[in-house]
Amino acid sequence: MKGLSFRQQVAAGGLMMIFAYVLAFRANRGIIINICWGLFGLAFIINPVAPDTIRRWFQDRTPGFMRVLGGALILGGLLSTADLGLG
Repeated sequence: MKGLSFRQQVAAGGLMMIFAYVLAFRANRGIIINICWGLFGLAFIINPVAPDTIRRWFQDRTPGFMRVLGGALILGGLLSTADLGLG
């Protein structure tokens, strides 16, 4: 089975983020957004796809580079706080 392309993975992550923001707003729980960022980063660690430009720049090191970026997304989700401003 073939994995997702970069465009498909980013689109799925974007839809997941929209759903997470709506759910977090409705439930008044900012942690949902942080968890979603972690899952988005985990997707790039499991399936390290990259656009053609990055593939040309990094050639054989592309999967490692995309895994590092996935780790950065996870770290951002862990370190940030989602203040929904609801009171």
